[in-house]
Amino acid sequence: MTNNKKRTNGLLTKIKRSLIPCIKGIKNIQRKIYETTYIRYLDHKYQRQIKKEMLTNKHIQAIEKEIDAFTYSPKISVVMPVYNVEEQWLINAITSVSNQLYKNWELCIADDASQNTGIQDILTKYQNRDDRIKVLFLERNLGISGSSNSALSLATGDYVAFLDHDDELSKNCLYEVVKFLNKHPEA
Repeated sequence: MTNNKKRTNGLLTKIKRSLIPCIKGIKNIQRKIYETTYIRYLDHKYQRQIKKEMLTNKHIQAIEKEIDAFTYSPKISVVMPVYNVEEQWLINAITSVSNQLYKNWELCIADDASQNTGIQDILTKYQNRDDRIKVLFLERNLGISGSSNSALSLATGDYVAFLDHDDELSKNCLYEVVKFLNKHPEA
């Protein structure tokens, strides 16, 4: 190999080595742009779906008329075990049941010996506010299964739904269930 070829090859090798980090950097930038764009796309799609499913006053009035026309109006028992949840999450969960458009429900709660006394106060307040809210205060911690079974023992409904103490139901949730049951009485 001649000196010129050696120098050229050496120079090309140096250029390649210096470009590799740049190429990797460009690939990382491309990946980040793709991820950011895709996340924005998913967020936009999610926001559109939420907007599409939002209940307007017109929707609510139509749902209320439909509920009045139901030939079958079963009681739904919503069973909720509670244990040391953040108070705001608990309030949101209870409120989401209280605000249901379908009104033939009961909320059956078992507090699994929570150490936070604020939880007991909240549960007592809601129980006193609405006869459909039943609360059992367990003397010792039974775990999620024991607590769920204890709450279930309060249920008198035709159907049972389970709700975590930090979840929320959409306003039309129980309506959708009963609407389905009216359309499919064999279910």
